[in-house]
Amino acid sequence: FERAEVTNIVGVLAEVEREQAVQEARQLLVRALVAYDAADYVGAGAALAELEAHPGYAADEKLGLAVAQVRAALQDKEREAEALYRDALAAHKAGDAEGVRKALGKLKADYSKTKAFRDHM
Repeated sequence: FERAEVTNIVGVLAEVEREQAVQEARQLLVRALVAYDAADYVGAGAALAELEAHPGYAADEKLGLAVAQVRAALQDKEREAEALYRDALAAHKAGDAEGVRKALGKLKADYSKTKAFRDHM
């Protein structure tokens, strides 16, 4: 092979590796979205952390935007879970057993796979 041909082959191989890495990173994003849709917010966060550490993450700027959107949605879910926990505590302090039951029931039903639930329950 001529030097130019070798350089071209190396360039093509590097591009193929980059594309494979981007595809793998996109699969991690899909895994995070599937977990989010299943209300597994801790799992979605773990998949995002794995994605951000993946070599393909930096190669596709759209991934960064998508991760930011999913992270914002996860933060919203965590805030909602924390608010329900605070509602349950306030109801407990007020002696409102029904309020406690409702708040904890919703927390368990909708937010059982959040950090807030895991940390407080």
